[in-house]
Amino acid sequence: MMVNYSGGSVGDNFSFETALKIKEGPQVVGIILAISLTIIRKRLEKHSNEFFDKMKSMEGVRLPGERRHKNRRKGPRNINEELVNKIKSLS
Repeated sequence: MMVNYSGGSVGDNFSFETALKIKEGPQVVGIILAISLTIIRKRLEKHSNEFFDKMKSMEGVRLPGERRHKNRRKGPRNINEELVNKIKSLS
């Protein structure tokens, strides 16, 4: 995912875009990665969100950390008091 995202974030195609444009699929290549946020910042957020929306539209796919962030918005977490006390006793 990171190589795919890196290519798309600098203006190239994400893998699903390549498959739509090149029927034989992408060529096998190597990658050297150097990122300047000053250069890519303007397009990065819009293009990234398009990529993430496309991924999330696929059945069973979620972004890393998505569940954790959703749970944080629900409110404070319930923590097992016995476990907390045991951890404190170990220090």
